[in-house]
Amino acid sequence: MSLPLLLALDFGGVLYWTQLIAALAVFLAFLLAIPSLFGRDNSRGLRQHLFLLPLAIWIGYTFFQSVPLPSSVVGLISPGSQTAYTQWIEPFVAADDMPSLFPITVDQYRTRHGLAMLCMLATVLWTATVVFNTRMRLTILLSVLAASAATVAAIGIGRRLIPGFEMWSFAGDVNAGFGTFINRNNAALFLNLGIGCGFGLLAWRIAALTGQDLDDPEFDFSDAFALIGDRTSLIGILAVVFCGTGLLIGGSRGGVVAAIIGLILAFGWVRQRRGFSTIFVVGLTAVLGVVVLTVPTDLSLESIERMDFQTQANQSTILRNGRLDHWPDGWRTAMAHFPGGSGMGSYGHAYLPHQETTKGGWFKHADNLWLEWFTEQGVMSILLLIAGYAIAIYGLYLLTDSPDAIDHGIRIAGWYCLGAILISQCFDFGLIIPSCSVFVCILFAAILNRGVQQDLATPDEDKRFADQPRDKKPANLFEKKHVMVASWVLPGLLVIPTLWSTGVLRSLATDQRIARAGEAEFEAVKYDVDQLDALSERIVDRLGPVTSSDLLQVGALYRVQLARFREVEAAGPVNREQQASFYSLTDPTTRSPADYEDTSKPLWLRNRSSAELYQPVLEDAQSLLLTNPFSRTARWQFARLDFAHSDEDQAADAVEQLILFNQADPVRLVTLGREAINQGQYDLAKQAFRKAIEDRWQYARTLFRDIVDTPQLTIAEVLPDDPLAFRTIADLTAREALKSDSLIRDGSVQTIRDSVDCDSCELVKDQVRCLLNRLELDYVMGDHDSVYKTYDQIINLVPGNASVRYQYAQRLLEQGETAKARNVSRVARDRFGETDPRFDRLITEIAALELSAE
Repeated sequence: MSLPLLLALDFGGVLYWTQLIAALAVFLAFLLAIPSLFGRDNSRGLRQHLFLLPLAIWIGYTFFQSVPLPSSVVGLISPGSQTAYTQWIEPFVAADDMPSLFPITVDQYRTRHGLAMLCMLATVLWTATVVFNTRMRLTILLSVLAASAATVAAIGIGRRLIPGFEMWSFAGDVNAGFGTFINRNNAALFLNLGIGCGFGLLAWRIAALTGQDLDDPEFDFSDAFALIGDRTSLIGILAVVFCGTGLLIGGSRGGVVAAIIGLILAFGWVRQRRGFSTIFVVGLTAVLGVVVLTVPTDLSLESIERMDFQTQANQSTILRNGRLDHWPDGWRTAMAHFPGGSGMGSYGHAYLPHQETTKGGWFKHADNLWLEWFTEQGVMSILLLIAGYAIAIYGLYLLTDSPDAIDHGIRIAGWYCLGAILISQCFDFGLIIPSCSVFVCILFAAILNRGVQQDLATPDEDKRFADQPRDKKPANLFEKKHVMVASWVLPGLLVIPTLWSTGVLRSLATDQRIARAGEAEFEAVKYDVDQLDALSERIVDRLGPVTSSDLLQVGALYRVQLARFREVEAAGPVNREQQASFYSLTDPTTRSPADYEDTSKPLWLRNRSSAELYQPVLEDAQSLLLTNPFSRTARWQFARLDFAHSDEDQAADAVEQLILFNQADPVRLVTLGREAINQGQYDLAKQAFRKAIEDRWQYARTLFRDIVDTPQLTIAEVLPDDPLAFRTIADLTAREALKSDSLIRDGSVQTIRDSVDCDSCELVKDQVRCLLNRLELDYVMGDHDSVYKTYDQIINLVPGNASVRYQYAQRLLEQGETAKARNVSRVARDRFGETDPRFDRLITEIAALELSAE
């Protein structure tokens, strides 16, 4: 029961070692639950285990996706996967090494992890079904689950109120998470599940105290006051209050909308016939949901305040947070892999070649779980989702006519959670976070089990057995042999996948621990050859046929560093200064195959045998592509180690594919553009720089020097048609043009001058700055008439700016326009008087020039 809370307290259970501990705990609970099969409460047949059927199909299909198949078969099931293992990896894998058999999944490592988690959840379902089968256990279950969510909410509220609260601190944006969760939307689902259990507890107590059902059309809300004196209701009240407050201040708009939908389902709307009032409630809910997601407001609660898409640029809504831009790419990916999908857990890599509209970085998840599952599992995901919801609704309807108050409570909890899950996962992926998935499995396993029991239940289960004749034995599974066999077959079948999943999670946890430790320790040991060697050996030992991209990336970091030291050692430096100089020459980002023919380079650096030191990294990268054909990590090794494999086409293909895969990540595009320049691939550099500036126009200023220092690139060719990009580099261009006329000759100055749209500036100060930059461009091109007109325009905008008037007069004086300079200076002197003596001096200087001219 406490497993969801324990997972939630460790960042939602996203770390592999947490999942390993959870798997061990589940297996222990599974073993302890087996003796209960002898009890009187488990003679219900197999209907209570109905959830295991679609889950078993899901496990089987996921396993099928990871089985190597002929290319023609994969092409029928998932054309996108066939293309991935043939066309996309062909530039990097030798013809003899190209796979003849390959699986449907395009990320075998993560599919293996997903399969292990599904096996663990199957064990959770069976165990929860067997254990939570009495009234007392159900009340404890609801209480513990509600208290778990309330605990997370309390931690989140505390972190918001206490700035020094450093536990569960997150790297990067501290406001991105909430409570113990890294992602606020994942936390919102957990809180919504807690609210559902809280309402379930309150509905149970109301039904027990007043005999009224919370979702009854005749329910009198004044009956809720009966809870005031009921101490048992305290957990439910606290859960609803804490989790509700957490939703509002947590920042998840989807979570708020999900709560609204959950409430109308919990209170019986939609699922009960209530005439035209149902239409009114549904319509009002739809309008409210749209308002919550999109309409600006000035409320201070963060979940509501973040709806603002007009007045606060640092906030995001469904209209501007990147989801709507990304979902078309997700749909294109799903169609490319239709009907079989791209493989469980593969979404983060599968969508990379299909990017057209995505902005804002790498989408490891689709931020729409239904789209993500459809992409990964294809048609099977739709069938399994329908089956899962159908079984859940079936279990809830079995409880509809139950006279037991606890059945009413878990029915309310179930309906609320179903609605919250359905809506929230349209904007999130929280259901695949272990704490949430375990929570849902436990709750709905108990609901289905109780629903199957309802036809045998009496108002008091314990009396049912107490009233039996003494000579009649309680019902147990041995009364029917086929029930006995079936009841034992299920746990027997679960043992092997449970043990297998535990072993897989142990291996994954070890990989993650070594990779994270290696990354953290690299800066401290990067100049210690002995420690580098020892740590590198540990990492290399973990690299197998199916390996982690993170592990390979860290391993490459260590191996390349060691290779550089070996090169320096072979060069034989005579002192530390020379050693440092040699080391800097081995920087992979500055080397290229052309270095071997460059006589200006040291002889030791032109020794081709040194390239062999880097071959293990390239071999590991090739192996990774055979299990993860869209891996960016593997391609980066081929791009930056081009001097080691000396295949210019291969390096160019790596950069070209990486530009496509990273087109929503301007930081990586800048790196790729510079690598392309180093390789002499100037068209690719132009493409990378242009995409980076299209995503963030501020990068035009960052890349200005790279463009100017590369004769094969021109500013006019690289910059996209964005006035902001041209505006931000206008001053840099003018200053550079004063040093050299190359920018004037290649047309860059004229292009930028014509593209600077100062009239589009919203603020006067921005318009003035823009006009000043534009007139500098006119000045370097010699268009002095335009310069003078622009000065007049600026003076009209800011008549109180003395510096602009003084600069204007000086420019006129430089061009021999003494009469105009004198007039400008006199007007300025009359306006500013004694506060600015510069104009008096300028007028005197002009008079002296005129006298000398006479």
